[in-house]
Amino acid sequence: MIQDTFRKIEEQLNQSSELSLEHRAELRELMENLADEISKLSETHPDDSKSISGFAQLSTQEAVRDKKRPDLLKHSLDGLSASVVGLETEHPKITALVNRACTLLSNMGIWTLLAPWVARSTQSNNLAPSGNQPFGRDQSLNEYANATTM
Repeated sequence: MIQDTFRKIEEQLNQSSELSLEHRAELRELMENLADEISKLSETHPDDSKSISGFAQLSTQEAVRDKKRPDLLKHSLDGLSASVVGLETEHPKITALVNRACTLLSNMGIWTLLAPWVARSTQSNNLAPSGNQPFGRDQSLNEYANATTM
């Protein structure tokens, strides 16, 4: 089951026209490492391993889909992050891989949406972020959602 889920993730990555070769390679390596760790985890925590792999697939799907839905991306990434809560001490490597996956998927999914908005908002100075600080994942999603509803 877990290997099937990660095969589906790889298919999603390969089919995405949104991903650069660099991002695709980085995500593929990250997901391979995560799949290995989840396989080990499944021996002692089968339900947790299913949750992590399921949310990883869903998050990947939302990050690479053609018609972006920031709200769904945020929910799927929140689920992925929550799926490792309580495993930090016993399985720090999985927690680190999931955190890295959340950051990478969030950046990939949101920056293609934010680029035009950031350019417009910086020109008009209406909704520009303060300074030249990069957005955090939640800040990016929330500010994008707020800006598109105005």
